[in-house]
Amino acid sequence: MIIALLAVQTLRKPAAPPRPPTWPPVDADPSAKWYASDAGPLGRLVDYACESAFRSSLAREAGGDDNTPGFEGIINLAQKLVAVEPRSAAATRVRARGVLRGLFPDWPPSPGEQPGLLWWFTRLFARPFPEFSAKLNAKVTWAAGGWLMGPLELRDLEEESGAVHKSNFDG
Repeated sequence: MIIALLAVQTLRKPAAPPRPPTWPPVDADPSAKWYASDAGPLGRLVDYACESAFRSSLAREAGGDDNTPGFEGIINLAQKLVAVEPRSAAATRVRARGVLRGLFPDWPPSPGEQPGLLWWFTRLFARPFPEFSAKLNAKVTWAAGGWLMGPLELRDLEEESGAVHKSNFDG
């Protein structure tokens, strides 16, 4: 009996390799649309500059660009980034951090491993003023991230303890 089960297991077809995700996702809301003519709060020119910087950094980490235009090209690059060997969650996280770090200029020069601007921001704002830093990051993301995520809004953050952090800088 055991020999028959082993024989059945060895004759099975090997599992198919995982397929890359499709775009848009199967469960995406079909009524949700984001058009290239839409612009974030800073205007289409700033959106285009942010998109270009992100795409360049993504292509650098993915090993090259395939020149597919628009958002579809960014999706292709993201899939390429995930497919780079070694294929593991940890390696993909390292490459994703490399994409984000590549967005920050290495000026003024830093003594650390981080790009200059990121290193200085951490020392001058994030550590001494964490709440201000969080609000500033949220505001910059709201202003410059709409090209990637669509229209954004800032909301107050309520912790489980009941403490409320206002999303504006005057509260």
